[in-house]
Amino acid sequence: MFANDTMKHHLITTGGVELPTLNDPILLLGPWCDDHSLAEQSNQQVTSSHSQNSPAELHQLRVLADEISNRIFPDLCAELNRLHQTDHSLRFWEYSVQLWLINFVDTIIDRWQRIDSVASSYSITGTTIHQCREMDLIPQTSNQFQFLINSHLWNHLIFGKIIQELGQFPYSIAPQPSTLKVEFVNDPSSNNLRTITRQLLQKISNLTTKASSVFFVQTYLPKLSELKLGLMLGTLPYRWYPDKTISNKPDSALRASIDMKIEVGDHLERFIRKTIPLQIPMSFLENFKDNQQLIKDRSLPKNPRVIFTSNLHQSSDQFMLWLGQKATKGSSVVIGQHGGVHGMIEPASREELHERQISDRYLTWGWGDGENTVFAPGPALINTGINSGTKTKQRLATQLLIVLDSTYRYPSMRRGMNGRRMSYLQSVGALIKNLDPLTQKVALVRPYRGQEQFDDSHLPYFEQNFPEIKIDSGSTPIKNLWNSSKLVVTTSIGTTYIQTIHRKIPTLIVLDPKSSNLSARALPSFQNLERIGVYHSSFSSAAKFINSIWTDIDQWWLDPSVQAALDEFMNQFGRVSSHPLRIIKSNVKSTILSSHEQHDRRD
Repeated sequence: MFANDTMKHHLITTGGVELPTLNDPILLLGPWCDDHSLAEQSNQQVTSSHSQNSPAELHQLRVLADEISNRIFPDLCAELNRLHQTDHSLRFWEYSVQLWLINFVDTIIDRWQRIDSVASSYSITGTTIHQCREMDLIPQTSNQFQFLINSHLWNHLIFGKIIQELGQFPYSIAPQPSTLKVEFVNDPSSNNLRTITRQLLQKISNLTTKASSVFFVQTYLPKLSELKLGLMLGTLPYRWYPDKTISNKPDSALRASIDMKIEVGDHLERFIRKTIPLQIPMSFLENFKDNQQLIKDRSLPKNPRVIFTSNLHQSSDQFMLWLGQKATKGSSVVIGQHGGVHGMIEPASREELHERQISDRYLTWGWGDGENTVFAPGPALINTGINSGTKTKQRLATQLLIVLDSTYRYPSMRRGMNGRRMSYLQSVGALIKNLDPLTQKVALVRPYRGQEQFDDSHLPYFEQNFPEIKIDSGSTPIKNLWNSSKLVVTTSIGTTYIQTIHRKIPTLIVLDPKSSNLSARALPSFQNLERIGVYHSSFSSAAKFINSIWTDIDQWWLDPSVQAALDEFMNQFGRVSSHPLRIIKSNVKSTILSSHEQHDRRD
């Protein structure tokens, strides 16, 4: 219990809502709530609940989520089969709906725990639940769900349902205000002439892959390297044009007919089971049959012996439905690592764990696990075919490039940088403030492209606090910015430093240990980078280090001990090979396994 647990509070769960005119102090559930400074000006006391789970508590929540997901998954699959009059195995559904289910359960458990925590820690006099139009908040695709869970409206709906379910404190019902809204980010599609022409050419090219035994698409290889790999495999890379948007509307009667056995489990599990029919993406329900037809309309091979991708499984429900069909009929699946986060964070992201589960071969960028034959340490796909820079080249650039990451408005599944927006921006601000004036003048801040889809824009912070700082629009090809930079500073676990170090561009990695949890595998390598000044766990100390090397960065960067530590780091997380495509080809070919050789799968 908190020290102020006897004080009565009115609870605000999300942003996008106005404060009530009450005498009771206001309790904000978290930093995602809007800035309510006007309430303080009117002598209304505002408190924010900043409770954060410890690593041990986060581990317990993940174990709980795994247990609940594993119990629910077979029941959900059985209902989908019944509704679609199909007989797909659990393994088929693993490729499509399972990852959404795991992410959904993770999110609901987090929201449930937060309401339960404030109810037991504060005296809540009430809260206002706005009536949200639930049918407007059903995602069409798994990707759309990722945008929804960072919106005020979706979270207000879920928090309201949890409050009503728990019944721990009073609440009132009110109409949905105009300020509480969400704008869907639709899956990319376009009907302009250029797009239609390109898709037509792609369809013609894709006809050549229809009889191929090896099918590969969106491998994360540069285009030229991808084409060369195709020639080595006797085929061409498939070009997947964006999934067509299906115009179906959510079917309330169909969703009401889903039997998720809501009497099973404890209170939390019963709530999750009850909520699934209102949230499962339309890809797997209303649009399932249309998706099957759209898959048939593509020139896809009927019986590929191996399917290789690094990106498409993260963006297309249609592809995953097709992949599930082929994998259950004997096709082997190769998935390539598609970001620097994989292998570096702890616990591993849900996406990484799911990829490893559905893969017959998982191509990493150098790291592996000797006890797991699914892992295939190989070259960093994103750098394959990209010439590395030269260690002795005198760089004439004068710019200091500071690369930002995306933050998330509401608590999300663990990624490379899960810090709160303001604390993250203030950390970056500490770096800028501590730079020498001349260095500060040549600094350029590069925002994460599309970051505002997940959180409020980062730009106002820099415009207000550093009006003289240069800010990139986010549309400039980032490779152009690397090449014109004397030093690149990355501020999260990710891919940027894997690319810049490969190009021999002087690079600093600056992370907040509280929000960037390095894995046991990665920690020794980062400790080595810390000893040579490449890695910093303090933004202000990183600025002081930049000041100390700025006049002669090459003297530091080209030091043999620095280069040796960088080579050791890259060998594990951004490996370079003299014949990278041969390694990839070998792993793809060797993955054509007989069924008894494939790793265990749930049936």
